[in-house]
Amino acid sequence: MPCVLTRQANGVFVGQAGRTAEIGLRSAQPGRVVRLIYAGTEDGQPPFTFTIKPGLNKLLVVAVGVSAGVQHMSVVEDPNGAACHLKNFFWSPTHFFTTLDINGI
Repeated sequence: MPCVLTRQANGVFVGQAGRTAEIGLRSAQPGRVVRLIYAGTEDGQPPFTFTIKPGLNKLLVVAVGVSAGVQHMSVVEDPNGAACHLKNFFWSPTHFFTTLDINGI
């Protein structure tokens, strides 16, 4: 399945309004998405999905839970399929989430 979100040169992701994306995590150590907030709507149960809303700069917040230590993580779209890479970040007890700007067209 092709990626629903496409990263632009300015770092903003673009996707067709009305399409649904599933968000997951790839990591060498155990970890998982625990909460997803998109354009003010929360999802606290897997699978973590959202439907792209029309408009500029809708914020996607991906909160991650792990057992311990600082870990390098990759947030991906369609974790059970092609796993389209969205963003790398480092998890720590004080940095447990990452954000992405999404424009719905």
